[in-house]
Amino acid sequence: MTYVLTVLLLIPFVGFIVTWAAGVNQRIAKWVALAFSVAQLALLTLIFVSYWMPWPELLLGPRLSSPTGGIPGWTGEPFSYYERADWVPQWGMNYILGFDGLSLPLAWLTPLLTTLAIIFHWDEERRPREFFALLLFLEMSLTGVFMALDFFLFFIFWELVLIPMFFLIGIWGGPNRRYAALKFFVYTHVASVIMLLSIFALYWTYSSQANLVVYNNPANTFDMTAFLEAARRHAVGGVPPAHRGERQGHAGGMERRGDLAAPERAAPAVVVGPGQGQGHARPPHTIQRREHREGLARDHGGILEPAVDQVAVDHQVASDVGHRLQEPEERAGRLPGAGAQVRVGDHDRGIGEHARSIL
Repeated sequence: MTYVLTVLLLIPFVGFIVTWAAGVNQRIAKWVALAFSVAQLALLTLIFVSYWMPWPELLLGPRLSSPTGGIPGWTGEPFSYYERADWVPQWGMNYILGFDGLSLPLAWLTPLLTTLAIIFHWDEERRPREFFALLLFLEMSLTGVFMALDFFLFFIFWELVLIPMFFLIGIWGGPNRRYAALKFFVYTHVASVIMLLSIFALYWTYSSQANLVVYNNPANTFDMTAFLEAARRHAVGGVPPAHRGERQGHAGGMERRGDLAAPERAAPAVVVGPGQGQGHARPPHTIQRREHREGLARDHGGILEPAVDQVAVDHQVASDVGHRLQEPEERAGRLPGAGAQVRVGDHDRGIGEHARSIL
């Protein structure tokens, strides 16, 4: 396992310390900040290029430590330069970093924009040491946000982003900078509390199940890869515990549907045809189809009841018409008000074929 991603975090962090400590004047501060920002941009560019060319791996090490990217049991797209180490294992916290096709471009834009910000503020005269140092600290925090694959680690990097942003807005902002900084701080912290509660809700409810399915470990975890792989498996056919009730409802409907193969279980119903004095037996499959749809309607809280009733009526009418037309002799009749005799059997046979197509 290489430690390229850890180096990505250390470059701007060391630059933050050096700029804050050695940036005794504007000239030294801005050049030190620019050097560390460009160094991180160059390293991220090599990681970016390694997706298409093999030669950066000669300098950085293998992009993938295994076909699964170093994650046992992982079947999704592997992460690049994946790093994992135990942090607080008894609480399910781990130091996990990695890049995928979405996070890498965002991480690459971070040092690019930081470098441009340093260049655009090249003549900053107001407390330049603190200004350029905070830009590097912001760069480090944002890079960690895009690389973190542990929910708690992600939350820490997310909170670290707010510290330099608060001071950059409050000291170097516009005329209303103090109010803007305070409003930014309050709003983002309220959102952070909501996000933290959501993370702990996942941790206490579904993390152990996702961890058991993916890594065969029943312990609670903040590992994002466990949730990502569990969600991917659900998307291709798995069912998470939250949908077990719905699955059981569909299973009950399928049990009813199983009666289609055994018509003798249901007694035929006697239906009197319109305009006829004699009844005939309705085929059992019509009854079973109606029971199956009513079962699905009950499983879904009655949402499908209007559609189920309409479909059942259509099938009943079509079945009645079709069985009336299966009599061997053709009935002849005279249409009211018509002068010529027509063969009702030929006419009804066409309707019957249409009814069978509906069934």
